[in-house]
Amino acid sequence: RGTRLHSATQTVSARVATAAEAKLLHEPRGAALLTMKRLTYDDHGLIVEYANSLYVASRYSFETHLVTP
Repeated sequence: RGTRLHSATQTVSARVATAAEAKLLHEPRGAALLTMKRLTYDDHGLIVEYANSLYVASRYSFETHLVTP
């Protein structure tokens, strides 16, 4: 749609699942979770994506490719 992505800031952390999260994720309460928060910016500096995600730690792995500008 003409939007050019420029950059993103992402934070990955770990914590345990609340009772409600565990139920939704079909995991026991206290299961290890990875959290991810991300803001993505276009080439004008405007936020075009806000993500706040939870992942069951035993089901995911993350790979990151880093490039210097």
